[in-house]
Amino acid sequence: MTSNKEDYLKAIYHLTEKNGRAATQDIARRLGVAPASVSEMLSRLAQEGLLHYEPYKGSALTEKGRQTCEAVIRVHELWEVFLVNYLDYSWSEAHEEADRLEHASSHRLAERLDLFLQHPEYCPHGALIPRLEYHDPGSRPASQDRLRLIQLQIGQSARIQQVEEEPALLDYLQARGIRIGAVVRLKAVDTYEGPLTLWLDDRQLQISQKAAGQVWVTPLAAQTQNGGRTSQNQA
Repeated sequence: MTSNKEDYLKAIYHLTEKNGRAATQDIARRLGVAPASVSEMLSRLAQEGLLHYEPYKGSALTEKGRQTCEAVIRVHELWEVFLVNYLDYSWSEAHEEADRLEHASSHRLAERLDLFLQHPEYCPHGALIPRLEYHDPGSRPASQDRLRLIQLQIGQSARIQQVEEEPALLDYLQARGIRIGAVVRLKAVDTYEGPLTLWLDDRQLQISQKAAGQVWVTPLAAQTQNGGRTSQNQA
């Protein structure tokens, strides 16, 4: 499996997670290549049994393709954990470095890294790290009731669970102090698609609606507000 093919499988994986299928134009934009080159590679991957490809209808990974892709994503996310936790990389720096390391890491190295990190369940920006035992859908951890941050109601509090893996977005959110596990409360949404104003750690911050649409949160069951501060009582 070449690194180029692995990059295509990852692009299709992430796009289908959002949209159900991956359109050729979306794959081309994500990888920065011409649509004609994408069509050629998709035909090749389909012949290898890694994806279902129908021209003009989009692509989706086969079970074989998904397992192949998740093995690559697992190595990528393990490296992200190591780089962020031990070498003080930012989210986007770790993502960029892991893009290179994932293709050069043997299965043995990945297993040793996983053991060293004590089998982390999530990557630094909240994505579930794939594992062999998760190939059976029934074995995956139960998903929580999640919303995108943009879907919260005014005054509602939530815990940040995951952000989309896009380098510019990762830098944007980290610069504003957004982190996995933090509790935020939506104070206001400006008109004409203006920014969201949030309370986080007893301070106010603003993020764009575009960014808020790429942040996943779990709403908290009850809120008691006091002068801009929010205390949560979870069941």
